[in-house]
Amino acid sequence: VKKFVSPLFTLFVGQIGYHPKWATCIQTCDESESIQLSIELNLSAPPKVMLRSEFNIVPAVVSGRLPEQNMSLKTQMEATNHQKRLAFNAYMENQISSAKSSVVGYTTKPGAPIYLIRNDAFPFRRADGVCSTKSEKDSWVTYHFLPEALVPDDDIITFEPSVTTEKSTIPKFDIPIDDVYFRGLLGDRLLVKDANNTPTLVNVSDAISNTRLIALYFSAHWCGPCRGFTPLLIEFYDYLKNEVAPTHGLELIFVSSDRDEAQFQQYYQKMPFAAIPFSDRPLAQRIKSQFAVQGIPSLVVIDSLSGRIVVPQDESRRL
Repeated sequence: VKKFVSPLFTLFVGQIGYHPKWATCIQTCDESESIQLSIELNLSAPPKVMLRSEFNIVPAVVSGRLPEQNMSLKTQMEATNHQKRLAFNAYMENQISSAKSSVVGYTTKPGAPIYLIRNDAFPFRRADGVCSTKSEKDSWVTYHFLPEALVPDDDIITFEPSVTTEKSTIPKFDIPIDDVYFRGLLGDRLLVKDANNTPTLVNVSDAISNTRLIALYFSAHWCGPCRGFTPLLIEFYDYLKNEVAPTHGLELIFVSSDRDEAQFQQYYQKMPFAAIPFSDRPLAQRIKSQFAVQGIPSLVVIDSLSGRIVVPQDESRRL
């Protein structure tokens, strides 16, 4: 005699690995029976919120950096997690008191600034492919506000002694760049000029590290307007590199429309920035198609965190 066992349907309400007071479990064996859940909310007072830590997690986009008046960029890069939290809390107190806060948290890692996030930062993603993540200790952490009951009791930042590190006068623009996206867009390797102006193949992750904006420059030697614009772009790039800082948060990448290797080499020889290898013509064509480049010269500026277009090619051509 076969014994019939009814399926058991179970609904758990709460947070995995944590059990606040309102967590519950509902079970039923009746497939036709619907499970209804009601949660009472007290809307007369704003809910108590706390910052929840998400390790090795980064936002879809950041809205900006913690203002200088709260903590200077140099201090942010040298600060401990505890010091960064105090600075962020002070910033939020001022924002809340002025009733103009739209910030829902921040993301950072050792040696990086405090990047503020708003609601457009969701959905978060894992930082496994992010540049400069060498170990769990050095990984990105995103802190975002949640109702107090959803934040584990042990999710706190304690005081840490400051660690003396070698001081650097070179600013960093280290942000959680999505390596997977940019390898798919630009290929695995780029041509990058060294101090002697010699191009070498460098992994994309290394070529665009410490970069806040990426500008794709579509051009060719045979194009008269390109030959007129390229010297201006080189002058602008050199000014940033020599007068502002060696690492200025902007990287230019040349996407060639030259007809042969010789033209490419002659044209690229004068450029100080990175380039898509001429040998990878299908990749260059795909990039042009992806950004709907119809004429040259064209410049497309991309946010290196989200991959979103900051300045489209039609707007750059008007400039």
